[in-house]
Amino acid sequence: WGGIENRETPEIALIREIKEETNLEIKTFKKLWEYKEDEKTNHSFLITDFIWNLKLNGPEATRNCKTNKYILEWHNINEINNLLIYPKSTKNQFLKFKKLFH
Repeated sequence: WGGIENRETPEIALIREIKEETNLEIKTFKKLWEYKEDEKTNHSFLITDFIWNLKLNGPEATRNCKTNKYILEWHNINEINNLLIYPKSTKNQFLKFKKLFH
């Protein structure tokens, strides 16, 4: 995902980036956590309500080709352990989050 632009909050960046890259309009969300890695702060949110019109947009749509694929997918939280997620510390955070509900 993208980054936070000047004078943007993480929440505003979330709404903008998701709209720009996937065409989803976020209505309700909750911040789960943030953590620092390599001097960068990562923010994770749980999106609970959105307007559904999933479509690859932005630079990813332009760069999308046979050798550089951007694929929008939904995954069950129980599948996280089998997914390739970067950075790996983000995957570890999601695994901890998953344990809270099992």
